[in-house]
Amino acid sequence: MDQELLIIDLLSGKEIILAILQQSKKQFFLFFGGLAFLVTSFFFGLGTVVYHYLQKHVISTAAIQKIIWLHRFSNLCGGVLLSLCLIMMLFILISYFVIKSDFQNWLEKRVRKSAGFPAVIEDVDEYFLKTKKEIRLAKSDCVLLTQRFNGDKLMIGVEDLGWGLTRGRIFLLAVESRQGHVRSGKLSHKKPAGKLAIVIGMVFLIVGGLWFYVAQVTSSLQNNTAAPADLKTEVVEDSPITGLLKQQGAAPDKIASQKNELYLDVKTHQLFQTTDQGAHWQFVPLKADWLRGGSYLLTSGEIPFGYFMEDTYQIGKDFSWYLYTTEVGDYLNLYLLISNDNGNSWQKRQIGEKVSGLRYRKVQFFENGSGIVAISKIGATSAEEVTCFITHNNGEDWYEASSETVNAPVQNVSFINTELGFIATRENIFYTKNAGRSYHEAVINVPEQYLLGGLDIFQPPNEVTELTSTTLEAKFYLTKKTGHMYACLYRSDDGGQTWQFVRELSEVTQAD
Repeated sequence: MDQELLIIDLLSGKEIILAILQQSKKQFFLFFGGLAFLVTSFFFGLGTVVYHYLQKHVISTAAIQKIIWLHRFSNLCGGVLLSLCLIMMLFILISYFVIKSDFQNWLEKRVRKSAGFPAVIEDVDEYFLKTKKEIRLAKSDCVLLTQRFNGDKLMIGVEDLGWGLTRGRIFLLAVESRQGHVRSGKLSHKKPAGKLAIVIGMVFLIVGGLWFYVAQVTSSLQNNTAAPADLKTEVVEDSPITGLLKQQGAAPDKIASQKNELYLDVKTHQLFQTTDQGAHWQFVPLKADWLRGGSYLLTSGEIPFGYFMEDTYQIGKDFSWYLYTTEVGDYLNLYLLISNDNGNSWQKRQIGEKVSGLRYRKVQFFENGSGIVAISKIGATSAEEVTCFITHNNGEDWYEASSETVNAPVQNVSFINTELGFIATRENIFYTKNAGRSYHEAVINVPEQYLLGGLDIFQPPNEVTELTSTTLEAKFYLTKKTGHMYACLYRSDDGGQTWQFVRELSEVTQAD
């Protein structure tokens, strides 16, 4: 068949072809739009609802990690599927406008690509196109494009694909093939029921798998949130949060030295906090010993009773928290007690479980609601294992991010965010850019008037501070050859990999 003549004949039916193409493209566009809505509702909507429901009831770190990873996997699947749907919708729009703007070029490509028209037979109501699979077109959905000089008819029909989708099919109804064949009953109408059954089965399989996973997490939750067995008499048996203390006696009547302050009653060992310099005191339902669990030593020595490590608690009207453990012995469970209403109510969250060799610990929260807990575990030698736990929702749930060993006792830990952080021993500083999964030793340049072995890296409460995205500052202690120690300002312009001496700040006295 002459392709040039065929193209000319088909051009005469341009308006009909475009109308059917437009209808088909619109159906596909709406189909993928609806699919995008379902994906968003299921993976982001229902998934988030389930995630928030479970996280409010979870205490076990293992269960929390399962829920967090399930939520992330749900978001990943939803993101991929939603992106595919949006890409398909964009492709459909672009393809239609390309066809409409350059119809002749599109038609020429289609004709050259086609190996010819399929054979056609018909019965009373339908045409049947004999391709690799039989295509059924209802005569009521077929339109004449043009009739050729030999009597053959160029037709376009609408193929029903199921799911409300159709596709235009151009075919040639030759004079000699119109014999009025009637189809046998064996080749009856094919319904899309098979496809529907497969899709429904896949949906049930996915939902069933997720439901089984959630059930396993919930079971783990129930097994891990049972009340402690050996509660002391001071523990409130009917407390809304199991394992906390009940206030005995009156709150202190004293003025605090600071606006936000923690007070330890030396007689009752009860803890109280104030956020208005002592005008009002709120009871903290913890034992002082619980805040001092494990080995309570710094590199400078043991911390006396009544004092606590830097950044193991924080007091504020809108956000107060305490890092503690109720256990004694070799294996400790770590908790964070949180109040968002000035100490009127408290929420207990488990951070780590069965932590051995606990010594140094520190908590840092950031403005975006994320936070990090860094702890060190005493090893057989002077080396210590540093473990980080991370939250992204103001301490509601936590997961263990990493564990790494450093070659000396930890003196201080300072994180800029949950990814970029620093570990200081007495003479070395290590940096991480991946939430503690790996550490690298930083280079510290010491001027010649100072002793190389007289370096004392930033001590609590000193921190690494961020000036710009790549420029950091910290205060290190250096000993001069005269024997006196000085606080010196150091700066890093490469994200903490190397540190340069800036200037001497002041002499460090014993009181410092």
